[in-house]
Amino acid sequence: MAGIVWLFTSFQGRISRRRFWFGVLLLALASIVLTLALTAIGLGETRTTTGFTQLSTGERNDFTNTEFGLKPWGSFVLFVLLIVPWAALGVKRRHDRGASGLDLGGFIAFVAIVEVFSNLMADANIVIMGASLIVTVWAICLFVLLGCLKGTAGPNSYGPDPLQPAGATA
Repeated sequence: MAGIVWLFTSFQGRISRRRFWFGVLLLALASIVLTLALTAIGLGETRTTTGFTQLSTGERNDFTNTEFGLKPWGSFVLFVLLIVPWAALGVKRRHDRGASGLDLGGFIAFVAIVEVFSNLMADANIVIMGASLIVTVWAICLFVLLGCLKGTAGPNSYGPDPLQPAGATA
């Protein structure tokens, strides 16, 4: 249990890709559970869209689409509850590659700013689209850095290699 607490609360040390993906899986499950709980206490919403499409045969195809999601306050609460675990996981993974993790902090701050402005400025579509493109490209880069690339072999300035047994030398 102490290892799980360290994984999601500490910004010190290094973790392997395997441990990173294990943490991602646990946080994804926690996100689902928390979303359901927040919805149950009234921070969720349901949007239903009805309409029709005209088929090439001339037939009319009626549809009803229901979407479930969190209200802006619900999203904010979820963000606050999970920001430290996500950041701790990512920073330790960046440490494994010999980087400080400041780029991850910048990404989180930028995403938060984009989210706030997209909720406040619904008419600024071109600005929001541009910022969303930046977030998407940055997220893809972080996906590769955190989840795909091998860490630094042997010890680095952030700690011992997580793939080597304790006491082993490089």
